[in-house]
Amino acid sequence: MATAFKQKNFRIPLELAEKLEEKAKQTGLTETEIVIKALQEYLEKEVKDMFKTFAEFQEYVTRYEGRVPTEAIRGATKRVQDWLESGGDIADPYVTRQIKYLEQVAKLHNQSDEED
Repeated sequence: MATAFKQKNFRIPLELAEKLEEKAKQTGLTETEIVIKALQEYLEKEVKDMFKTFAEFQEYVTRYEGRVPTEAIRGATKRVQDWLESGGDIADPYVTRQIKYLEQVAKLHNQSDEED
């Protein structure tokens, strides 16, 4: 599946722009690739640090009720519960991926509602 992109235009401080240019030269990555990676890591950390307990995860996923099929919420919740029961941690990337899954389902569900 191809990744869709959206153009964003914004200003960053000159000092950061210079560091970004230097990092691109050092790594061989484009500035866009570096920014995408850094943003992904930041957002994953933000979600990762969001939950301390399974109950907090369950409370968080209720925000998707009415926006995604109930089966999607149940499935994500069950997968996280199974993960924790098998020795996983609530702060593991696996839990973050379940939130991303619900976000993607919500986006797709919203698009299909708009097409109807």
